[in-house]
Amino acid sequence: MENGKVQSASERFWARQRLLTKSGMGIPRCAIPLLGMILGNCMTGIALGPNTLTTSLMLRRASVEAQLMLGATRWDVAADSALSDWNNDEIGESRRI
Repeated sequence: MENGKVQSASERFWARQRLLTKSGMGIPRCAIPLLGMILGNCMTGIALGPNTLTTSLMLRRASVEAQLMLGATRWDVAADSALSDWNNDEIGESRRI
């Protein structure tokens, strides 16, 4: 807090970077590994999302087909399947067997 003002997160980040640069560590030494970790986590999330959804739909095939025959849209069925797995974690249970 400078002169009674609250710093934003970006102001705190750049203040730390200036401090690291003055101490000889430099921005690349900290930023490159951090950006690599963030990118790796993003790729993992992007890969696991569709995998979880398709596994959920395969496990509930009879229910999905019944809902589609009764007039539900494919988006309604997929959303219902994804939300129920989010709450029940049935896919995790099936993998443990």
